[in-house]
Amino acid sequence: RGLCAVLLVVIGSGCMASDKQVIQQASQFNSGLQPAEIKHPRTTQYLQQIGDRIVAAAKQLDAEGVGPKTHFQDKDRSWMFSDIHWELVNSKTVNAFTTGGHYVYIYDALFQMCKNEDELAAVMSHEYGHIYCRHVQKGTGRQEALAVLTVAAAGAAQYAGGTSGSSSYTQYAATAAQAGGAFVNNGFTRQDEAQA
Repeated sequence: RGLCAVLLVVIGSGCMASDKQVIQQASQFNSGLQPAEIKHPRTTQYLQQIGDRIVAAAKQLDAEGVGPKTHFQDKDRSWMFSDIHWELVNSKTVNAFTTGGHYVYIYDALFQMCKNEDELAAVMSHEYGHIYCRHVQKGTGRQEALAVLTVAAAGAAQYAGGTSGSSSYTQYAATAAQAGGAFVNNGFTRQDEAQA
């Protein structure tokens, strides 16, 4: 019981994955998404120009000490102010997202829906805000803690069940731990969205 309580506190506090882990995962994800990316030179340049202004504003805020604790948790924040790619994705879904590394994705349907540059820049800024606040690092940390909790719950059930019917106890505990963690591991939290 004590181990589970500690792990729930860890999950709730949002232990964080490293920047290096998230950047590597984001690059791998981008490799898989490239076939869906729209590579039109003028559009790519346009998105990059807007994105460069967003990053410059964020760098100024960083210099002024503006941001949540998670932004300042690591002294090396230079990676989030360089080499950010703004990719247009061929999709009829109205959406935008980031994988937390050097990539922000804007779906074509959302791009077409924006009435002006300010609306587009607002969406792009919001997604970059997740990078600035290190929300993916937090979410990845929650995933890792949840995996440890699942293993711990299964082990506790095995111990409690003894040899008789222990596999069913283990299965029930693993299922319960995963279901209980589903709300924890549901993408960005409401607080993350508000910060972004």
